[in-house]
Amino acid sequence: MGGLSEVSLDDGLAGVEHALGGLDSAYVLFKADWCGDCRRSLGAVKEVVAAAGGTLLVVDVAKQSPSWKTSDHPLRKDPRFQLAGVPTLVLWKGGVVAAKLTSELEDAPTTEAAGQAAAAFIKGHPA
Repeated sequence: MGGLSEVSLDDGLAGVEHALGGLDSAYVLFKADWCGDCRRSLGAVKEVVAAAGGTLLVVDVAKQSPSWKTSDHPLRKDPRFQLAGVPTLVLWKGGVVAAKLTSELEDAPTTEAAGQAAAAFIKGHPA
C-alpha cells in the first residue's frame, strides 16, 4: 500500500471521482498553489502519509483564488466533500469522507506544526 497521485480540478470533479474510484481508502489533501497555508503543509503531509504507508491524493482545487472563493465551487457544494477551506486533509474510506482535518492545517504556523497536526490526524484515523 502507499503512493502519491495528483489531480487538478481543472479536469473537473469527474477527475477527482475517477482518481478516488479505484481506492478503498486514501488520504486526500485539497490545496491550492496560491495558498500560503497549503504550500506550508504540502511537504509535511506528504512525508507523514508516506511514513504511515498510506496513499495520498493531492487535489488542486483552483488555479486562482477567486474561483475557489465562490460559494458555487463544486467542492463546496458537493455533499460528499463540503469543503470550507484549504488546506483540508480527509480520509476517504469506503467511498465516503470518513474524517476531516481542516483548521489545524490552516492555522499551523510552521511546516513542523502542520506535520504534527497531520500525524495526529493519521494516528487517530488510520487508512
